[in-house]
Amino acid sequence: MDRRITLEEEYLINLKILKYLYKLGAEMSIGVTNKYNKKPVNRDKSFGSIIFTKFLLHLNGLLNILPNVPVSKDPKGFNLPTICSLIRPLIETYFVFFYLIIDDINEKEKTLRLKVWEYYGNTLKEKVVEAKKLNRKIYLSIHNQSEKNFEEIKNMIVNDFPELTKHIKNIRNGGVRFLLPKKEISEKAGIDYQYLSFVYNISSWYIHTSFSSIYYMSSFNEFDEKRALEDLNLFLRIAINFSSYALRDFVKLFPELQPMIEDEIFQEILKQSVYLMKGGWKEDVVD
Repeated sequence: MDRRITLEEEYLINLKILKYLYKLGAEMSIGVTNKYNKKPVNRDKSFGSIIFTKFLLHLNGLLNILPNVPVSKDPKGFNLPTICSLIRPLIETYFVFFYLIIDDINEKEKTLRLKVWEYYGNTLKEKVVEAKKLNRKIYLSIHNQSEKNFEEIKNMIVNDFPELTKHIKNIRNGGVRFLLPKKEISEKAGIDYQYLSFVYNISSWYIHTSFSSIYYMSSFNEFDEKRALEDLNLFLRIAINFSSYALRDFVKLFPELQPMIEDEIFQEILKQSVYLMKGGWKEDVVD
């Protein structure tokens, strides 16, 4: 009978998988940069490459703080709040990557999504510049661009997407990033919405100082190595799942990279990630 692997052995396996995915992603990114350096590319490829690079930077940051030895021999492996502060951006970055770049929608709708996203960002910039009392010219430049963006958004909605008219007021106030409910975006990406909510919330618990965060961590009345290892493996598995999805989708932007993900190892990792992200995770949740 095969023995069950220990939690520390599971951690080292997960770490090895994560390093493999990062190396593969970096090679894909470098290959694209070398091929298209100073050559014109379409908006999706250009913007998508930037978001993918941001994803890799978060992943690299995570790998830099994870110990390469059994975690019981290196206490920093149990710095779960810091680890989660890099896990959650992986989730958020992939979510935006799919919504803005990968989702299979018509060009008009994709343009509208990007314009709303840009407008939302500019309204935040306006507030920062105004609060810091920075150069008035800088503020006016951002403000004028925001006004122009909003008029374009409003005209597009009125003429092409009348069903979105109800969002115009909230867009104007800078309160809209996504034009679709997160549940719908999640399902289109092939992610069970309950899974998305679960991984986002549990990583947030370790980051925030809200009541739920303090209550959750206070349940460790004394240091519980087994429970900490279980959570650590859970977070590494989350990183693996979203990383394999990100690499798979990046190839949709650059089909010439397809041979790089036909590797048997990657396909097996992706198969497991798809299983977990689409609902199989429910069978693996530890009570």
